[in-house]
Amino acid sequence: MGRSIHNTIASSSTDNNILGMYFQQDDSVYGRSGQENGNFGVLGKNSAGGTNVWGNWTGATGYTIKKSGSYLRLRFCAIGDHGTTWRAGNLLIKYSTDNWSTNTIIGGFGITVYNDSFENYGDGGCFERTWSHSLSVGTVIKFGLSDSAHGNGQLRVFNNVNSEGENEGYSGNSFGKIWGMNLKVEEIEASAVSAMSSQNTFAIGG
Repeated sequence: MGRSIHNTIASSSTDNNILGMYFQQDDSVYGRSGQENGNFGVLGKNSAGGTNVWGNWTGATGYTIKKSGSYLRLRFCAIGDHGTTWRAGNLLIKYSTDNWSTNTIIGGFGITVYNDSFENYGDGGCFERTWSHSLSVGTVIKFGLSDSAHGNGQLRVFNNVNSEGENEGYSGNSFGKIWGMNLKVEEIEASAVSAMSSQNTFAIGG
């Protein structure tokens, strides 16, 4: 039997369907914004409110649109911390085309952790969306995060699998480097998306 090589573009006539790819990940631990119960704020790298990469980070390179009328497919995954009994919070994925003077929400998900009287390790979530972006060629699009914790059982730390309970553990992970939080964006030819099915509703206008 042959081997399967994942995450490569097929060597066929579909080669030109993927116009470009953007990937962002970090092995650092990120602290919650401090916002709760539906109020959202940006994540802090290694601390609550610290220098952030996964928030409105103006220094991020972003992705440059290659072709007008194409689609963007975004997939974002994250793991959250744990605590004795439970934690809960939400993450919103957003983008900006003017270096965070303004931004648009793409989507998001919630993470809920429960284990009566014991610590929980690396519970997570994943979000994917494909949309027609309507951006012009050469536009740089940057991606970031906002979070909102539950007002009582706050989800405190992201990209973290420590067993530190109420200690927010910003200094690092107990079990080495962790890449449990990552974002991948692909730009896809419009014809390749529309060919899937006219009945699909996931490929919606941005």
